[in-house]
Formats: sequence, C-alpha cells, structure tokens
Amino acid sequence: MVAYNQLNGVHTMALQYQVDNLDGLDDSVKGLYSEKDGKFSLDVDLGSNFIPSSEVTGLKANHDKLLAEKKEQQRLAVDAANEAKRIKDEAAVKNGDVESLRKSWEEEKKLLVGQIETNKTEKADNAKSKAATNIAMGLAEGSNIKILGDIIAKRLRFDDGKVQVTDASGNLTVSSLEDLTKEFANNEDFKSLLVGSKASGSGAAKGNIGGAGKTAITRETYNGMGQGERAKFFKDGGTVAD
Repeated sequence: MVAYNQLNGVHTMALQYQVDNLDGLDDSVKGLYSEKDGKFSLDVDLGSNFIPSSEVTGLKANHDKLLAEKKEQQRLAVDAANEAKRIKDEAAVKNGDVESLRKSWEEEKKLLVGQIETNKTEKADNAKSKAATNIAMGLAEGSNIKILGDIIAKRLRFDDGKVQVTDASGNLTVSSLEDLTKEFANNEDFKSLLVGSKASGSGAAKGNIGGAGKTAITRETYNGMGQGERAKFFKDGGTVAD
C-alpha cells in the first residue's frame, strides 16, 4: 500500500479516487490503483474518516429521499384524515345520523374559533405593548423603559379596535393615552424610574403656544422633544394640543 504523503512526489496531475479503467493514465501512476469489483481505486491510506465523493453524493441523495418521503407521509396522513372525515360525514348524511354530523361540525367550529381567538389575543397584546412602550420611552430610559412599560400595559385594554385607558381596577375610562402619560409622569410611586429630574426643560418653554404661562404645545413640538424633556413637560402639567 502506498501512503498518501508519497503521492506528492509522484506526479502533479490530479488523481481520481476511483476510475472505470486505467486507459489514459500515465504509467507512473497506474501502479497506485488496485482493482476491486470491476473498478480501479487508489491504493492509498486516506485515513479512517475519508469518504469518497461518490459516496457523499449517494448519502446526500438518500437523505433528500428520506426527507421527501417523510413530507409525503405527513401529507398523506392529513389527506387520509380529511378523507376519513368526509366519508364519515357522508355516511352520517346518508343514514340520517344528525348527531354524528353535529359533533363533526362542532369539532371543526371549535378549532376555527380557537384560532380566531388566538389571533385576536395576539393582536390586542401587540397593540397594548406598543402603546405602553411608546409612553414609557417618553418617561424613562434604559432598562427602566421595559419596567415602566410593563406597568403601563396593565392600565391599557384593546377594545373596539383600539387601545383604551382603564383605571386601576381595569374599568374603561375616558382618559386618553396622553392623560395616562401625564398621570405616570406625576406619580411619585414611579419617580425612581423617570428621567424628569435630568431634563433641561427647554422643550416645554420653546413650544409654548397661546401666550405666556400656557403649557400647551403642538404635536410637532412634542414629537421633537427628547425623553427627558417629555417627562418633565408632563410632570410640570403640560398638555399637547392636536
């Protein structure tokens, strides 16, 4: 047997691991092949982990085949279940078995209702989370945004297609999201989470409308304020005029 590292000094041509015959090969490399099962393979030590490319191709093809078969089995199982249900329902209709039909329809209805409710819940949770996070971003910073946002979310409810504010008991109120923002900005219980004390306060001053002493600003001005400015603005009693 010729060791693999001995090939380096024999010939510079690329050698195939396995060939059908030795025709066309240089005489200097023909001795490196040995015949087995009608094929000629390199008689070299390539290590125990070596796998010929032909075998790799075969393994991949076999894997793809098994995967395709698994998918096909799953599809056939679903089709078989649907077909069994169809046959059962048709037999029930033919035999006047109203009770079996009712149970079949109830099961299908239950699945659909469950899916609809799950979608509604996810939509409501996403809407409340987004609104709570937006409020928290205007009052806190860093990790405190998440903490305050979770607290604010408990005061929100997705109802009638929109996010609405509730009281501490979960009852709907007439308060707006801006009212809730102002409430949290002035709540001493959450003072440690707010950034009002770090704000310059310039936002409210530059955005005053309606004359001296007024604390109402335009929506455009509010959107241009930083988190600290918004927190202090609401804490000082400011409002946003749409």
